[in-house]
Amino acid sequence: MREVELTDMHLPQGKIALVSDSTTWEVLGQQWFDALSTARKLTHIDLKKRPVASDMLAKTIIEQANDCESMIAIGSGTINDLCKYAAHHLAIPYMVCATAPSMNGYVSPTASMTFGKEKRSVAATAPVALIADMAIISKVPRRLIHAGLGDMMCRSTVQADWLLSHLLLDTPYDASLFNKILPLEAEMLTQSDKLREKDPAMLRMLMEMLIYSGEAMAKAGSSAPASQGEHMIVHMMEMLYGEQLHDQYHGEQVAVATITMSQLQDKLLLKQPIIKSNHKSADRFGQIFGKKLGAKLYQTYQEKLLSEDQIKKMNERIAKDWPGICEAIRSVTVPHHRLDMALRRAHCPIAPKDLRWNKDRYEHAVTHAYLSRERFTFLDIAAMDQGMRYWFS
Repeated sequence: MREVELTDMHLPQGKIALVSDSTTWEVLGQQWFDALSTARKLTHIDLKKRPVASDMLAKTIIEQANDCESMIAIGSGTINDLCKYAAHHLAIPYMVCATAPSMNGYVSPTASMTFGKEKRSVAATAPVALIADMAIISKVPRRLIHAGLGDMMCRSTVQADWLLSHLLLDTPYDASLFNKILPLEAEMLTQSDKLREKDPAMLRMLMEMLIYSGEAMAKAGSSAPASQGEHMIVHMMEMLYGEQLHDQYHGEQVAVATITMSQLQDKLLLKQPIIKSNHKSADRFGQIFGKKLGAKLYQTYQEKLLSEDQIKKMNERIAKDWPGICEAIRSVTVPHHRLDMALRRAHCPIAPKDLRWNKDRYEHAVTHAYLSRERFTFLDIAAMDQGMRYWFS
């Protein structure tokens, strides 16, 4: 590693909290600590092996970094989420040293955090700087590359859901946020097989796509340009069966859910739906999710529960221009067979069985995923038309 120039770090003078887990400490953390320790006061916060982005672990970081003026995250998804969340609560700047092309949240202003069993995207501090050494990135296990590819191949299902909500409910939508990603995606769709051999140009392209996706979230002020129905499916799996998913990477899960979501979208665009009220009682949420989690998700669902007037207006829009709506959505999506092939060529998981997920449990998670978040997606259309299980037939 070259000598670190402190003037280039965009961090204030004062004590720095350097955060890593046991793996990223060996990969990069020790080098950073040694390089900085001669000129700065440092405290090393060791998250041990395979930490989880939970509010409880974030509180530990906040306590240990309480007297620090800045923070450096050494790692990717979980460590970055924990640090940006902790930095936000401490009101201090942080920078991140990437160790894998495994997720798109490096530069986003949100963190994906677990509160008990509930997974939420919450406000956080975007980094003042991101350092990604491709020599480090190229040494990662292939599963981390799969995770990054999964987090990017969902662009299609994300944009379809986001546009659907805009066309039916007039919610905000900005297609320009995908402009930097689309040319790279087109190339990735045809050359994803090169990721198997860690081709330097393709790894760099993947890293650029992940950064651009994070920038899109920053510009949108939310995770909407990067997380829709496919992420809701994954979050539901985590909430219901999280203890069985500890050895999997989030992006791998997103890859599987993206194929499911893409198939669902393709099917729904073939048939004009008739939307009906889908109110569920607080007791029903308790039966599905348990009393504590059910109560929280019930409150969340109320934020997007449509009134009879909204349902009437939505059905009028659908009756008036469903072919036009379908054409607009198809124009921004990639057919599921192309997504399937791109992921398959990279040896990325594409089906529940690839992650050893029980088929019935996965269908249960997909069926109820629309209840997990306030965003309106094709999952809601399926549930409010003929019920989700119909679409598994």
